[in-house]
Amino acid sequence: MASVEALLAAGIVPVLHGDVVLDAAPRGCAVLSGDTIVRHLALALAPAFVLFLTNVSGIYDRPPDRPGAALVPEIVVSRDGSWALPGGGGVATSVDDSTDVTGGIETKIAEAAAIARHGVPVLITRAGGEGAAQALREGAGVRAVHASWEGTLVRAADGRGA
Repeated sequence: MASVEALLAAGIVPVLHGDVVLDAAPRGCAVLSGDTIVRHLALALAPAFVLFLTNVSGIYDRPPDRPGAALVPEIVVSRDGSWALPGGGGVATSVDDSTDVTGGIETKIAEAAAIARHGVPVLITRAGGEGAAQALREGAGVRAVHASWEGTLVRAADGRGA
């Protein structure tokens, strides 16, 4: 954590990712998701917002490569950690991708909800896209500045961090 704090103090935005780590499991190692790492850091450091970068524009109501897939603009998290979409509906919590060993979209939503539950909003958007640059500049208010922002905001239901 000290390295991340030093980067932040220097005005540098750290870019973190998961990795293979040693553990006590029978195999002796496991994949640690970058989303899990960021949750621990966010709860300890309480940043203004967290940005998750993915290979798609955010969270979708079904796998994004399926016909009719729609981007979910917002996920609202209750104090108990449960989450919902404004107006109802659902999201795709699994995809047909056996190469994702980090827990996939289900873990991403769970970790984002755990962060947002504590009042730190999470923005999810495509890495390298204009949405990512806009999110870095504007933070959790990105949609207020860019009405057409492509991404998903995960925020606390009571407005903390919104």
